[in-house]
Amino acid sequence: MVNTQPIFIKNPIIWTVTLTNEVVNRSPGAAVPKLLGTAGTNGTLIEAIQAYPLGDIVASPLRIFLKAPSSSDYVLLAETSLTSVSGSGNTTAIANYPIEVTLPRILFPASQTPATPNRGLRLPTGYALYAALGTATAGVIVTATGGDY
Repeated sequence: MVNTQPIFIKNPIIWTVTLTNEVVNRSPGAAVPKLLGTAGTNGTLIEAIQAYPLGDIVASPLRIFLKAPSSSDYVLLAETSLTSVSGSGNTTAIANYPIEVTLPRILFPASQTPATPNRGLRLPTGYALYAALGTATAGVIVTATGGDY
């Protein structure tokens, strides 16, 4: 059956997690990424994922994983490079802009082009997003914004 009625988010969400030593390879083994958030009862729309340095950080990959509720496997969904930040004492501002995490193109309709807006990531009920670093660092806060259906 085709849904002929548009759906909108009911409750906005902001998921956050702070990463420091959560170092996980692209294919997690014993190391476990840190939970960013779990989709609600009717699913969740993630519109953006951003990362902010919490001080001096070394360059590191930031990895976002997807986990199904009935699985113990973490699937690499997106990866981006965090550049090093230094000189963040009380007299020097650190990067005050978000580091955007680009979600894979395969998650969007084929008709989407770089000129069209991001339509977001739709998570089914119970699916969860996890985050991890490739290198231990002083701290990065990862934020996902969107809403529950």
